[in-house]
Amino acid sequence: MSRRVSLDETAAVFSVGGIEAEEGRRLYKNARELLWRCVDDNLTKTQKRYIILYYKKNLTVTQIAALSGVNKSTVSRTISRGRVKLASAVRMKLLEDIVGGCEERNT
Repeated sequence: MSRRVSLDETAAVFSVGGIEAEEGRRLYKNARELLWRCVDDNLTKTQKRYIILYYKKNLTVTQIAALSGVNKSTVSRTISRGRVKLASAVRMKLLEDIVGGCEERNT
């Protein structure tokens, strides 16, 4: 069984590996903004609701199912599909930013 990683734990990654602390904080802030922009732009209302309850409010799948009046397998499946959609959207946005940055340097 996998363990949830909080946003605070991911921030610690930027303080190692030769990245300056200030640069790490900037990257972390930009990554959070990118992630939440992708959540708003790409997920259904239900996916967004379940993912926010699960990751931000730290509710379990069982608790979310009880609140929503649905089976817990529905909640689990919705979160899983939302994660896949979100990962794809984040990859696409990062690729667009990289390509855009390359084009700006070449002009």
